[in-house]
Amino acid sequence: MQPLHRWIVGMAMAAAVLGQQVSAQTARSGSNAGAQLYEQLQQLASERTSLQAENEKLKNELAQAQKDRDALKAGQQAIERRAHRAARNVKPASRSSGSTRPGCRS
Repeated sequence: MQPLHRWIVGMAMAAAVLGQQVSAQTARSGSNAGAQLYEQLQQLASERTSLQAENEKLKNELAQAQKDRDALKAGQQAIERRAHRAARNVKPASRSSGSTRPGCRS
């Protein structure tokens, strides 16, 4: 059971217990505490539903961000492999006595 779910169940149980105690006082004082507790319980349930929806949205965003990260890492690794292969295939230039660059005179 999730902690938020446990909390809501605990609050519902507390509201039920307090509702019974308050109902005895309600008759004498004329207040409507039971209805207020029920309204609060409905509000908590609504907030819980909203939070669950937001949590699901955030989970989906996280999953997409992780996919993007993995794709970027794979691309970076591919570039690094190509760079290493290219570096191994480059032969050092031999030095000759004459310059082959244009504009240079010997």
